[in-house]
Order: sequence, then structure tokens, then C-alpha cells
Amino acid sequence: MDIVLFANPILLVLFGIAIALCAVDVFRKSGYAFRIASGVVFVGALVYALLLGASMQEVLLVTLVMFALNLTAFFNGGRDK
Repeated sequence: MDIVLFANPILLVLFGIAIALCAVDVFRKSGYAFRIASGVVFVGALVYALLLGASMQEVLLVTLVMFALNLTAFFNGGRDK
């Protein structure tokens, strides 16, 4: 079984950018721009991974990481912007 996420460096970079944007939103509380940009990059990378033939387990693993980061941003809350 070939792991598509590790075989393609473009996917690693795209998912890394999405996770980094989400982490910036968690730690800096910088409004919704980073959260929206993170979601757009993540969905684009997800579609690209599925087109390359990534298995659902690979996609689910990255999706759970993003979901956990977004929940952290949601529960930190208290946004005044």
C-alpha cells in the first residue's frame, strides 16, 4: 500500500500551510481571515489528494488534525473582533 500523502511533497506543503494558518489563528486570535484561508487551502489539498488516489484513512487522519485545531480555536473563543 503506497501512502500518497508522503509520496507527494506538494500535498505535505499544502496541508502544512493549512495547519499553520489554523495554528496562527489559534495563538494570535487574528479574526476570521486566517480561518477562512486555512479552510480554502485545506479543501483544495483534500480534493487534490483524493484525485491522486489517497485512501480514506489518510484523508481522515489529516482531517481529524484540522478538526481538533479548529475546535481549539472555537473553544478559546472570546473574540472581540
